[in-house]
Amino acid sequence: MAEPTERPPTIVGAGFAKLALEATMLAEEQTLAAQTLGSYSIQEWHGYRGSTTAYWDAATGRYFNVVNLENPGSEQASGYLPETVKRIKDAGQYVLISVVALKHEDPHKVLPRMAEWALEMGADEVEINGSCPSQSPDHPLLCFDVDETMTVVDGIRCKIGPSPRLALKMAPMDADLIHTYAQSGLGVNTIVTTNTHGNQRVPTDPRTGTPFIKVNQGLAGVSGPHIAEAARANLVEWLKSPFDVISLGGVTDGAEIAYRERIGAKFCGGVQELHRATNPRRVIQRWAQEYVDAV
Repeated sequence: MAEPTERPPTIVGAGFAKLALEATMLAEEQTLAAQTLGSYSIQEWHGYRGSTTAYWDAATGRYFNVVNLENPGSEQASGYLPETVKRIKDAGQYVLISVVALKHEDPHKVLPRMAEWALEMGADEVEINGSCPSQSPDHPLLCFDVDETMTVVDGIRCKIGPSPRLALKMAPMDADLIHTYAQSGLGVNTIVTTNTHGNQRVPTDPRTGTPFIKVNQGLAGVSGPHIAEAARANLVEWLKSPFDVISLGGVTDGAEIAYRERIGAKFCGGVQELHRATNPRRVIQRWAQEYVDAV
């Protein structure tokens, strides 16, 4: 389908809409340009279900989460995604489906299979999540290893061919690594930058001294003003590359979307603001009005 026009270039990034209800709710919002569904793994993954999974620090504007890629898995999602994707496209929105290899899985085997599945579900573009699961000593992030990432992407291209559009979701990274990717000949069309900062120390409860999030040794992914700063800086560097760029991270208003569009982002948006909202559609509507006011 043709990419949407005459609406703010707002995208909902991976991490919010995984089930049909979330995705179709946002399909009804005419000011939204694109959605990324997922991330999806092969098997259902429960993440840190049953534990506290989020903490909002109002004083600093930081949002800590350890959702850890909770999703229904590709088999269950296959029951509703084709119709859901069709409905989103009929509403004029561009659809990416994000896929991921979990820590115990081999990305060389899993990601080509999942990319093919995402295209079968109807995705306009497949997002390879190179920035999750959270980094740990025994599991470095895929996106920080250029050679490994290129090998995985080459395997995906062997599976799906040269024509389908591929995006690669990145963690915050330094300019030198971005420049290495820019010169690498990586076989993707789009860079999605940036994911949250991982493994941040969660504030502790002053009454008990325990972390507000009681999993993963008190560490979590975190977003907020500092991730917005990192996202802007990474956007500038990635725009020196041959890839299209989708800018995520730290977006809290439509003026920020307009600003990143002026810099050169293809789409711009976020996830955490929607998680915190009691009515996510109102967030999208507010962003749209603020975008219009800013441009």
